[in-house]
Amino acid sequence: MMPIVDASVSYKINTPEGTAISLPVAGLWSRAAAWLIDLSIRAGIYILLAILFSIAGLFGQGLLLISFFILEWFYPVFYEVLNNGMTPGKKIIGIRVVSNSGLHIDWSTSMSRNLLRFIDMLPVIYGVGFASILLSRHSQRIGDIVAGTYVIYHHENKLASSLALSSAADIKTQYLPLIQSLTKAEKMAFVSYAERKHILSDDRKGELLDLIRPLFEQYRLDVTVDNFNQLALAIVDSNETV
Repeated sequence: MMPIVDASVSYKINTPEGTAISLPVAGLWSRAAAWLIDLSIRAGIYILLAILFSIAGLFGQGLLLISFFILEWFYPVFYEVLNNGMTPGKKIIGIRVVSNSGLHIDWSTSMSRNLLRFIDMLPVIYGVGFASILLSRHSQRIGDIVAGTYVIYHHENKLASSLALSSAADIKTQYLPLIQSLTKAEKMAFVSYAERKHILSDDRKGELLDLIRPLFEQYRLDVTVDNFNQLALAIVDSNETV
């Protein structure tokens, strides 16, 4: 399902590659629809667990309460970090959570935005959160504002297509020594390039390739845009930034 995108509401960032891009921000109704879907999924799980634990009496009730707590608070965190910022509901609607740099969010960021849901839930049925989304410039609830996250419309791009055709097992051995020599910040720069390479001009890619030419030559790699792209995708696909 792809929602109607209001391109007039967007979050603008300047990428490390020197390119300014606009990310279309998801509005109240798209976010509400995703929330309802996720709520329905959790409700189904709660009902199933209640039936299973009912045979254990008071002990089963305790297990049900623990399960409720874990699902309610960690269900969104798990999916946002490990599924490209998308819970099942967000994926169906076509939206995702990103950091203020436009990249994937990490565990601490996701925990921050979701633990603050207790404020967004007030006074009832996310009243504060809905009001915040309507009134904030980039349709952010309180948790988003504090954590520095945005919910944007998600479009499949060339990066996703490339990753679908590759896996960690396909990473060429020749790249491993180079990848292992990079710092986390340098790896994140490659991830940023991989996510945005489809919007960069060939001239800009050539300029970036010249910047890392000494690194490629040090590891005896051909200095080509194809190798540049393949290395960036290898870093993304192998989770080398974690």
